[in-house]
This record gives sequence, C-alpha cells and structure tokens, in this order.
Amino acid sequence: MKQEKINRNSIFTPFIDKEIKPQKLIELFSSDNETFCDLYFKHLPNEYTLTKDLSKLIKSQSKCISNCDFPDFLRALGAICLNVFIGPKRILFDITYSCNLDCLYCRRHSPINPGDEEKLIPERAHDFFPYDELVQVLDDAQDMMVEEVLLVGGGEPSIHPQFFDIVKAVKVRGFLLSFSTNGLSMTSKLADLIVNEQVDNVTVSVSGVSFESYKKTHPSMSQKGFDRLFNNFEYLHSKRRKYIAEHKVEYSKPFCIFLHVITSDNYHEVIDMALIGQEYGFDTIWYKLVHPSEWSRHLCLNEEQAAQVKEDFKYLKTVAPKLKIKIDDYMDHEIDNLEPSGDWSGYFHDEKRCFVGWNFSYVDLSTDYSFCCGDRIIGQSKSYDNYKQFWTSDEYKKVRKCGRDINYGEKNIVGYNGVSLIDDFCKSCDNTNFNEEMEDLIHDYGLSKFL
Repeated sequence: MKQEKINRNSIFTPFIDKEIKPQKLIELFSSDNETFCDLYFKHLPNEYTLTKDLSKLIKSQSKCISNCDFPDFLRALGAICLNVFIGPKRILFDITYSCNLDCLYCRRHSPINPGDEEKLIPERAHDFFPYDELVQVLDDAQDMMVEEVLLVGGGEPSIHPQFFDIVKAVKVRGFLLSFSTNGLSMTSKLADLIVNEQVDNVTVSVSGVSFESYKKTHPSMSQKGFDRLFNNFEYLHSKRRKYIAEHKVEYSKPFCIFLHVITSDNYHEVIDMALIGQEYGFDTIWYKLVHPSEWSRHLCLNEEQAAQVKEDFKYLKTVAPKLKIKIDDYMDHEIDNLEPSGDWSGYFHDEKRCFVGWNFSYVDLSTDYSFCCGDRIIGQSKSYDNYKQFWTSDEYKKVRKCGRDINYGEKNIVGYNGVSLIDDFCKSCDNTNFNEEMEDLIHDYGLSKFL
C-alpha cells in the first residue's frame, strides 16, 4: 500500500474532505475520557504517515478535550498549522456607515477628521448592508460553527431600516448577539425588542456623564438630546426588571456595558462614570483611551491627566466589591503603557504575533471582507461564491500568515483599499482582547513551542 505523508497543514486531510466540517472533527476527536493524541492515532487510516514535525505536535496533545472546548482548540491549532478547521468565533458586520451623532474621536464621523470616507464618497454615508446578503453569511456561519455575531462598524447599527429583522435573524439561528450603540435610538420599541429577544450584550458608547463634557465630545448634542439619552437608559433598565418579574428569573439579558472613551475633555469624570452607570442599571463599565490619529492626538491624555486617571482607577478597584457595577480591566494595558505620543506603548512590537485571523472576522458594509476593525480590505465578495469560500481561501491564508509572522520575516500585505495589513494603527490595536484570547488558547494547549 502506498503511503501518503501528511504535514501540519494537512493534519485533518485523512478525516475530512476539502470542505470545513468542524462537526465531524469534534465527533471524532473530542472526549472526556480519551486524549486527542490517542484518538488521532486510533482513527488515522493505515495509508497515512506523519512528518516528524506533525508527529511531535500530535504527541504533545496528551489531554482530553471536551466537546465544548474543542472549537477553540481547533482555532488555536489552526494558527499553528496555518490552516482553518472551523469558522471564526465571532463575525462582525458593519451594517451602516450612517450615524445620528458626531463623536469627535470617530474615524468616520468626526467633524475634525478631514479624511473620513463619507466626506470623500458622500453617497456611501447612507448605505445599509443588504439584509439578504447578511442572512446568507449567517447561514454559512452556522455551518462553520461561528458562535457570536457582532453588529458594530462605522455607523449606528440600530438605524438600519431592517435592524429588527436582523436581530431576529441572528437569534433564531442560535448565535450570541452583541451590538454597539450610542443609545440615542434606544427607543422603548427597540428596548422591548432586545429584552424580549434576549439579545446577549449591548454596549452603549457614551463618553461623558455631564452635559458639558458630553457636548465637547459630541458637538451637535443638545441638552434635550442628552436628557433623552439617559431616559432611554432608564427605560431599558426598567424593561429588564419587568422581564425578571414576569418570567420569574434571576437575571434578564442583555448584559449592558457602559463604554467611555477617555479623552482630555472627560478624564475627570472617570469615577462619576462608574457611579452613574450603576445608577442606570449597567452591568459593567469599560474604559478605553482615545485612539491616537494625526487629527485626534490633542484628545489624548497628557502626563498629568493620565496620572489622575490612574489614581481614579486605583480608587475604583478598591471600592469595586461594594459597587453593583463591575469595573472592567479592559483599559489596564492601555493606561499602564500610555506613551507621551498617545500611543499605547506599541502593542504590536518586534516579537508580537497577530492571531485575530482565526477567531475574528469582519464583513464590511461594502460586503467585502476586512481583516480587523482597522479597515483592511483583504478580500472582495465578487471573487467568491459565499463567505465560507473566502474564509477557507488561499488569499485569506496568506493574510493570516502575514499577521502571524510579519515580525519573523514575512512581508507586509496591502489591502484592496490601499491600507497595509500591519501599520502604525496596530500600535493601539482595538482587538487586543481577541488576540490575547488566542494567545491564551495557544499557551493553554501547549502549542506555543510549535510557532
């Protein structure tokens, strides 16, 4: 019998066709009683042999991997094998560039950013992601075992004319659903929908809890609009309480996140942000530093302001056990490593690897595909029959390799929109939590030595 030798990239070739079938892999190799190594060799057909490198990798997996943990194991293993064996953990849809607010730090709608896309291409400002195409991606995502759908992007998702339909389409397919909003469109009708549909997470980006600071960060805001914003929060909180009472449960979704981008205009409100978030029923509070761009660096904290914010965080963490709102550590890395330039200490430094190509995917409003939130268009939808075909394509594979290995000799790649995959934007990456998730998985499964 002729022997066929397989390597890392073709690790699962003996067990599946070319098409991704994560369910089959989970069925074969997940177990609470047998190790992945034992199961792999148990099922390996006789006509296959392994390279020494792959054999060493398989033998390193001497622990049992349960059914529920196996999807993340496949993502970590994919990063080591430079292949994909399952879909991303989450897909982000940018469903509109249109917005009803003018956040000063926004890359698309800031009145002080001279280069935002809507000013260059005005007709794009009021586009909406086609509902039918979104549903097609969702159907692919189900087959690929994607777990979560994010509705975020460059505009206000909730003003999409079919937003209610989108929410229902996501939830009926069993995905976790998270969306971000500025809260202005959080009408009673929308609040009723997200509570009744049990949307999993809602992040409300506010960035100021007094009208004075909010006005500085959102120049078009009126006192009436500011008051309506907090009335919306109160209604959502009351709707959740009502749901708990009617359904006799201990907790009601959505998990509500109070997000504040910290700038030189609102840094002094860090403590009040937490206290007011607690008052309006938010479950946790996230703080993030403003992303430094050429046009926004004046919004970054100076040394004195950063010192005050650090002291305020120290106080908040001291009293956190007594609060009804969680003080998230989302910004610890940023504030602890803040440079005078406003950069977050060059997150993507000489030894760092980018793994988000395995657990995160971004479908742009154009229906093309971006590598991350940095607007790097790496695939055009017209070149593929469906999303799944792109996810498994050689084009995406090359981009993943670039992100993973650029600090180890790989050449940079320029996207279809002229943006390099790795550039100065990565110094203050918005996806550090997704990358760290992959780093932890790779470490936990003992795969780091195979990079």
